[in-house]
Amino acid sequence: MNLATKAALFSALLFPGWGHIFLKKNKRGIFLIISVSIGIIILCYYIVSVAFDVLRGASLKKEDISLSYVINLSAEAVQSVNQFYIFFVLLFIIILWIFSIYDSYLIGKKEMEKITSGADQ
Repeated sequence: MNLATKAALFSALLFPGWGHIFLKKNKRGIFLIISVSIGIIILCYYIVSVAFDVLRGASLKKEDISLSYVINLSAEAVQSVNQFYIFFVLLFIIILWIFSIYDSYLIGKKEMEKITSGADQ
């Protein structure tokens, strides 16, 4: 497996930016890792805060808790979520992930060309 493919697979399968770290492009790799991590943290924080809001508003009594009650609470939580906000954050994460794969592949190709052109001389 060549260098470009390995870097792209690291970015695709592990986490965005790992392919750059593999290629010794640490600044770019760390920037991608931090950016995607911030997006994931924002998404998780938003989901947890909505869940806590729904739980605070729910009247929880021991005899009321049943499967249908939990399903109704879940449906209420889905309705209270700002779907545009979640879509925007997910789109941000997906775009950075795709960019990371493509960019690490291109950088790997350039590194391979440097190696092969240096070997030819």
